[in-house]
Amino acid sequence: MTATWLEFCVRLDGPREKQGYPSIADRTLAQIEGEVDHSTEGPLTAALGELQKLTRQASWHFTVPKSGPPLQHYPLESIAWHTGLPGDRSIDTSLIGNLTLIGIEHVDWPDDTLNDNQLYWSVELTKTFRLLCPQVAAHPPTLRVNLWEHNWLSSTSCPSGLIPWPKKLAALEEEEMTPEERQWFSDQLASVVTQIKQRIDEQGGVRDTQAEAILTKLNEGGAGLTEDEVKQAVKDALAEGTG
Repeated sequence: MTATWLEFCVRLDGPREKQGYPSIADRTLAQIEGEVDHSTEGPLTAALGELQKLTRQASWHFTVPKSGPPLQHYPLESIAWHTGLPGDRSIDTSLIGNLTLIGIEHVDWPDDTLNDNQLYWSVELTKTFRLLCPQVAAHPPTLRVNLWEHNWLSSTSCPSGLIPWPKKLAALEEEEMTPEERQWFSDQLASVVTQIKQRIDEQGGVRDTQAEAILTKLNEGGAGLTEDEVKQAVKDALAEGTG
């Protein structure tokens, strides 16, 4: 199994016995579809004690402490036991289950709040998942799509309102494209416009509905489109625009 350990995290291995299932030992980065944000419901030492306890059928990939960087207990490819539901690998099940999701515990003790350090590292983890896992990046950061709370999947109060989703989502949306990415999008958009116009010319100037819609959006310079919507417009045009 390929093992992905994040360089900015402190490695603190969990028990090897507390991962996977008899028929499914691990997964690939391409099979990861999102994350589940948890609260430890107690201090860091207690949470780490529970992680190491072999009689406790619970494990997770990361713990975000009150100070310092995250602790990583298992590689991303490991199947940890953090949602309480076996789930499956299908996208159609809305990413439910241990098999497709990354588990992140956030220390809530003693004040039941996520401090600035924790919010920063929680956002950095999500950004990194989006870089490494194509199915996570296939959608914008979205609640109940690639961002989950434990209580949305299992009968539990966790994370007990700990995660400030508006702040986390805003921080994720503030991430700007690199100059290289901007150039790539510019080149792709220029190519798309050319191909759609060529398709229209080949049809004697008659625009079909899809070509019309995509061309209108692209002529507006992508106004109002998210990065992922632009990507999808590019993919649609490249697939359909050349007929």
